[in-house]
Amino acid sequence: MELLVLGPLELRREGRPVTVRRGRPRRLLLSLLLHRGDPVAPGTLIDRLWGDDLPVDPVNALQVLVSYLRRTLAGTRLRIEHTAAGYRLAVDPDAVDLLRVERLVAAGRAPGATPAERLRAATEALALWRGPALAEVAEDDFAQGEVARVEELRLQAHEARAEALLALGRSDDVLPDLGRLVREHPYRERFSGQLALALYRAGRQADALAVLDAARTRLVGELGLDPGPQLQELARQVLRQDPAL
Repeated sequence: MELLVLGPLELRREGRPVTVRRGRPRRLLLSLLLHRGDPVAPGTLIDRLWGDDLPVDPVNALQVLVSYLRRTLAGTRLRIEHTAAGYRLAVDPDAVDLLRVERLVAAGRAPGATPAERLRAATEALALWRGPALAEVAEDDFAQGEVARVEELRLQAHEARAEALLALGRSDDVLPDLGRLVREHPYRERFSGQLALALYRAGRQADALAVLDAARTRLVGELGLDPGPQLQELARQVLRQDPAL
């Protein structure tokens, strides 16, 4: 059984989809998942599922939804347990794409890994995204922090992949993705620095300097911030054609 949340929620058993009713059953499953196995108080779940539009008997209504999910998850590597503190979702980490991504991103950024190992880990992590993460609860207050954290994981995976490709001497392979990422995340200095380095190594010094100048202009003109020391040093290295690059 797989629980996929890096995009629309999907539940799969042996590669085949398992139907989970839309609406509150899915919201309940995602709400429990976000707590990483810690129990969630019934009152918290009731508030997330119904807000001010409470059913006649909210405690019983929650129990009905929990029973439905238990039947749906029966015989899988996911189960809902009841404790004195509330309900918790017990999962096999390999059964949830989000948990696999966390391990892969860590591997893709590990200092002791080879560039080839970092590239494999980062590429595998990025392949798990099927769309916006936690899409069905992305607008809910209780999920905002997790949605932001998962997006940061995705960006870190892109950074790790670009770094590995640069270390492997494959500057041309990384240029299209980095160009797009700089456009989508213009204030993320590392993408600009990686793009400039890739351009420089591809024999395009003037384009590399233009990227760095544009990054500085955005940061100073729109945010009132100077580029960080790494980006400033890279600009100096590119300008003087430092052999270290």
